Amino acid sequence: MEYISVPLIIAVSIVIIVAMDNIHKIILKKEQIKADAMVRVEEVKARNQLELEKLMRQDARQNGNRFEETEDNRTIREHKNV
Repeated sequence: MEYISVPLIIAVSIVIIVAMDNIHKIILKKEQIKADAMVRVEEVKARNQLELEKLMRQDARQNGNRFEETEDNRTIREHKNV
């Protein structure tokens, strides 16, 4: 059995610690990018929903219909004006 020197063990340990730290930073950055992308997707969805509701109201005014929003402001029901 050969003798492994203490400096070699210390050097390998330092390399492993640095590599693990870099891997952790990369994983964290990946998660941050993913979270930012999800926020942007939600912003676009909200903007699109508002634009859709705006267009539906404009269309309703032109056609003489009335739209009523539900409590969660997501679904819209069409009602004929009588």
